[in-house]
Amino acid sequence: MPVRDEKYMLQQRQRIIEAAFRCFARQGFQKTSIRAICKEAGLAVGTLYIHFKDRHEILASMRGIAGEQSIEDVKFQSWEEFVGFLNVIIDLKNNPKSIEYIACDLKLAAEALGNPELASMFKERQKELLRWLKQCLSGFSEQKQIKLPLGVETTACSLRYLINGIITFYQFQNAKEEETLIEDFNKTLRLLVLVQ
Repeated sequence: MPVRDEKYMLQQRQRIIEAAFRCFARQGFQKTSIRAICKEAGLAVGTLYIHFKDRHEILASMRGIAGEQSIEDVKFQSWEEFVGFLNVIIDLKNNPKSIEYIACDLKLAAEALGNPELASMFKERQKELLRWLKQCLSGFSEQKQIKLPLGVETTACSLRYLINGIITFYQFQNAKEEETLIEDFNKTLRLLVLVQ
């Protein structure tokens, strides 16, 4: 077997993750086989097993679609920058890749209801999102950029529910509702957080 450099191996790994994402989005996790992922990636089955032991490990690595870093590593200098980021996340009509990702995520979440291993992954991701929101809110509060009348914990939980709800709602809305989505989000955000 020829020696492969690290860049080549990382590109192969990313190809597998992206192929798995497309397969999971089309067929769901349970109906996607390793062979289907390999066919989608244009790679041999043995190549996949160099990088991953199974579909669960591929799924756990899927954050690579949005970037290799954890959400907890994303930092902001100002409240305005943070709000801008949140608006980009929920402005799905202008971000087709996010729509694909969310559709896949919803399909996998539905499957997680009957699969404890998948459910555990989803719970951990929600905990990670909550930790990140608390970290951001605490930082902005300590810097006196914002006030949190409901406290860090309640505000972070409310934001998490709001973001998850908007993302889910987006999948079932019509064009008229789409126009007010970001506006409604920002109105709700102004009720939760007082800018100083």
